[in-house]
Amino acid sequence: MHLGADSTDDFDVLRSGRTGLVLGHRVLAPSTLGTFLRSFTFGHVDQLDGVLGESLRRAWQAGAGVTAFVRRWLWSRSAASGCCG
Repeated sequence: MHLGADSTDDFDVLRSGRTGLVLGHRVLAPSTLGTFLRSFTFGHVDQLDGVLGESLRRAWQAGAGVTAFVRRWLWSRSAASGCCG
């Protein structure tokens, strides 16, 4: 899904060509992926949501996030224009 697939059927494209050689293993059928994804419960989703939330919180506390990006972008624009320093 990270590569632009809209459904599990789109994963069938991965079975073509030499994808298995690149990955180092045989690429399974899309139905296998669907079976795997259906095995997740709402409890699993809540756990993953909690882990993601905590990871984002820690990253933002460490200085990551939109504010750091905006600061770097503004600094690069002002440095390029010769303004402010």
